[in-house]
Amino acid sequence: MHIENRHATFDYEILSTLEAGIVLTGGEARAIREKRVNITNAYVKVVGNELMLINAHFGTVEMGDTLSSRSRKLLVHKKEMLELNNRIKQERLTIVPLSVYTKGRYYKMSLGLGRAKKQFNKKQKVKDHDIERNTQREFRGEKDNEDRR
Repeated sequence: MHIENRHATFDYEILSTLEAGIVLTGGEARAIREKRVNITNAYVKVVGNELMLINAHFGTVEMGDTLSSRSRKLLVHKKEMLELNNRIKQERLTIVPLSVYTKGRYYKMSLGLGRAKKQFNKKQKVKDHDIERNTQREFRGEKDNEDRR
C-alpha cells in the first residue's frame, strides 16, 4: 500500500529524500492499511532533537471514524537528524512528507527536503502540462482520422 502527497511536488522543489519510521497507535496503523490517511497539509518540524509530523490526519475506528490529527514522532538516525537540522537552518529548506507506505511489518514515511516554489513557477508548470495534454490530444485525433479513412 502506498499513500502519496501529490501537492508536495507541486508546491515544493524536492532536493533530496529520506525514509523515516512513524510512531503510531493501533487505530492509526489500521487507518493506513485501509488508506484513510490525509498528508496533504502535513509538514515536519524539528522539536529538540526529534522530528515531529504535524497536521497529518489518520482516520481511526476508535474515534468513531473521525480524523485524528495529533503530532506524531518520526524515527530517523541521529546522524541523519543532525544533517537535516543543519541543512534546514543554512539553506532555509522545509521537510515535507511525500508518502506513507509499509515496508514489511513497519510503517514508513518518505520525507522530502525541499524549497517552496514561487507562484509563477506553479503557473508555468500548469501551463506546460496543459500544452502537453493538448498536443497529445491532437496526435490522437490525427491518428483516429487517418484510421477512419
